[in-house]
Amino acid sequence: MKGTTSFSACRKVMDLQGHKAAVYSVDFSTDGKMAATVSRDGFLMLWNINVRYREQESCKLVLSIKPEGPARLDRIRLSPDGKIAAISEGSSVWFYSTADGHLVEKIENSTPTKSPSSGGYGRILKMEFLGGKENALVTLCEVDKFIRVWRTPAV
Repeated sequence: MKGTTSFSACRKVMDLQGHKAAVYSVDFSTDGKMAATVSRDGFLMLWNINVRYREQESCKLVLSIKPEGPARLDRIRLSPDGKIAAISEGSSVWFYSTADGHLVEKIENSTPTKSPSSGGYGRILKMEFLGGKENALVTLCEVDKFIRVWRTPAV
């Protein structure tokens, strides 16, 4: 029906419960089997969402890590192959292995441009992975006039 707010055909299929504070970002693997979340509580959580939700089977928490660098986890993206989780905080990016949660690499202050208002480096507004043979992460920062592309580290 036009103009209605009723969603009778839409049904909730799952909850991802485990964070102790507000969730800032979520991303899903390209095969739809995994989800990754970051929260104000400072944790990165990886979830197996390949469940029988029609039988009300719950998602399973696979990995919960407190990253060793970022104070606030702003955004998360999963690489197309699902092996890397990229987390941003401010203008920095951390790459973590989704297999065991170890830090693979970090890019600090990915933008050389400082914000005129704060004097600090610009905050990453968006991150996306490019698919294909070579994984690459694209970042867009608030004070830059261009986009940066980073080669994803090997795991």
